[in-house]
Amino acid sequence: LIFLNQKIQEKFSNELQANFTALSEGFRQVVSSVENDYIQRFKNIVETCGDLDNEIKEKVEEGKNDLKETSIEVKEKLTDDIIELISGIKRNQEKNNKLYEEKLKSLSKAVKPFSTRTAIAICALCTLCLSAAFSGATWYVAQHEKEASLRFYARAFLDMKKITEESMRKLPKSDQQNIKLKLDEIDSRKP
Repeated sequence: LIFLNQKIQEKFSNELQANFTALSEGFRQVVSSVENDYIQRFKNIVETCGDLDNEIKEKVEEGKNDLKETSIEVKEKLTDDIIELISGIKRNQEKNNKLYEEKLKSLSKAVKPFSTRTAIAICALCTLCLSAAFSGATWYVAQHEKEASLRFYARAFLDMKKITEESMRKLPKSDQQNIKLKLDEIDSRKP
């Protein structure tokens, strides 16, 4: 909403600047057209009048007075338009602020804090998750140690079997056969 408020302020600022530029340009055009009008009048007076000096002074004074009056009127109009524009922007800003406050109030009323049950449920869930994580870690470490022990005993068994077979070859043939049968019986055991 703050971002929206800034956008609206930028929009009104841009509109104010555009209106001010248009009013300034209008003022310049009015002044330039008035000047051109008076220059044309002056030329007509010079061409048609015999007593140029007095008429020129009179017309110049009239032109200055008319120009001053027109300038004052344009300035007053421009000032009134700017004041009206600024007051319109202020009214719009006040409306936007009021809408923003109403929206903020409605959003704050819609938000409800956790109930006691929800807080207890979240705590219980966190406790269960932590318990499961620690149990899983303990099980993983135990399994890893178990597998390491089994690998150790399996290698030891294979080494013992190899040593037994080497020792068995040094025995007489009849003893070799008996030991071979016992070794096969040990190998054929199931877990």
